[in-house]
Amino acid sequence: MATLGQAVHAAVGQPSSVRVGLVDSINPVVVSANGVPFDDVGVPSGVLLEVGNPVVLLGQASEAGSDPASWLALGSNSPYGLRIFEGTCNATTNLPAALTDLPGTTVTFTTTLPVTRCQMWSYADLEVIAANIATAVVRPEVDGALLGATTQIVCENPVAAIAGRWTLSARALFTVGPGDHTVLLQGQTAVGVANTFRAVSSTTGYMLNVYG
Repeated sequence: MATLGQAVHAAVGQPSSVRVGLVDSINPVVVSANGVPFDDVGVPSGVLLEVGNPVVLLGQASEAGSDPASWLALGSNSPYGLRIFEGTCNATTNLPAALTDLPGTTVTFTTTLPVTRCQMWSYADLEVIAANIATAVVRPEVDGALLGATTQIVCENPVAAIAGRWTLSARALFTVGPGDHTVLLQGQTAVGVANTFRAVSSTTGYMLNVYG
């Protein structure tokens, strides 16, 4: 059986040309190179495209049995690829009325592409430590700004006499531009008596995928 290198070598004239363009659209995939849009573009499995990012286009060759008008996008020219980070709370923390940083959850990373997609799964282990009616909130902060309400974890203690412990989770999908970035978790008692809840260490934190 021929190796991949041998198979490519045997495909005469493949690829027929190479161009660098910018992604105009993801669905359908459209890439512009030197002001000319190309819409017959294939994408290999695992390649994540973002509008505005540069990609390399390989032109298919008729000698190899391909449509000479089709192209293959190899993805953005990021030096990083997929990166996976973890931010874990390293000290059990009472949640006051004001938003407070959860210790150990700060992660920093650098990006160079015009647009980089990030995927985050956060989880909070919240324990009631006082017999109060209150609501606790844990949510991610990115570059000094809180993400939207749909990304936050909310835990309600509706009865003053209740006690308990809950592990809740949430997800977030966001993009960042080029530069240095900081992600962390913050928590607070948003409604009711402060310090009714505490975030338990080691079981409160998040996983973060950075695609570029």
